[in-house]
Amino acid sequence: MKFIYLSLVFGLSLSYGAKHKALDNLKNTLAVANTDLTKVKGEIVFFEKEIGTKNDLYISKVKLINSIDQKLEDLQLSVVSTQSQLKEKRIELKSTLDMALLEKVDSQSVESLIRTKILNKKVKVQGQELKKMMSESERYLSIIQTYKNKISKLKSDEKFIHNLILDLELKKRKLSQKYISYLDKKSSLTRKISLEEVKTKLIKTPEQKFSLSRIRKLVISKKIQSPVRNFEKYKKSSKGITYQVNRSVPLTAPGKGRVIYSGDLASYGKVIIIDHGDDIRSVMLGDFIPKVKKNEVLAKGKLIGYSLSAPGVARKIYYELREKDKAKNTAKLLKKI
Repeated sequence: MKFIYLSLVFGLSLSYGAKHKALDNLKNTLAVANTDLTKVKGEIVFFEKEIGTKNDLYISKVKLINSIDQKLEDLQLSVVSTQSQLKEKRIELKSTLDMALLEKVDSQSVESLIRTKILNKKVKVQGQELKKMMSESERYLSIIQTYKNKISKLKSDEKFIHNLILDLELKKRKLSQKYISYLDKKSSLTRKISLEEVKTKLIKTPEQKFSLSRIRKLVISKKIQSPVRNFEKYKKSSKGITYQVNRSVPLTAPGKGRVIYSGDLASYGKVIIIDHGDDIRSVMLGDFIPKVKKNEVLAKGKLIGYSLSAPGVARKIYYELREKDKAKNTAKLLKKI
């Protein structure tokens, strides 16, 4: 008998230790996920700054191109105007030269000599003006070519920066998707940890399992009542009570307290755990729909859920009382069923 007892204690110790080990593994995995999240978030911030810098550079290049385009347009208009003036000056100079030649032929009189002298002077002035205008036109053409080269270089830079921005945006989008997947992973791990913590609380250590201490029955009997009133039948065990219902019936708070868990728990189905204070807790699990949330404060008899119902299908709801996470003989401790 002693050997069987020790075997049970050893087996329960392994189960309890395995649960804690699984919980620690999940917490370690969550820590790694948090580190990954922080790293990816940092990379996203870096790319956002890079994109902002490159956008500013791209905008400055576009503004510069527009400015040079305007100057180029003004210069081209100046060149057109200068070339038109050059044409007029050439015609004017040719006319003056023709007149000077004619006067040179008839250069016997004093008047003819004076006119020739005047025309020669005029030819010289017009020639200088023509030369100056040609030089100005060549300068304009040189500036235009310089601006065209600058625009070509700027447009090449603009295209490069634009492609760089697109590449950075793509990398940022991929990182954002990665960040979202890490968030989902973190959320999933957090839920698993919460469930494992509740499971660990539900599994009793060997010391709790075989403890000979007894709950204060009179205190509990005055505070606690059955959470299921309209049932078809029930079955008692040394720990809890299993109620069977064939229709939807209300579930009520066995006593005043605070909800510390409400939701799904692996193969247990729906679970509600209520802390009544004084290390006393109610645990309900099975086929029902919870109507309370975690941390909700309850009065004794308050509606906490409804049992599931389906024609011809019997539903079961299990209830047990715990003191310091030790399951007690719930049927004996209830005031009445």
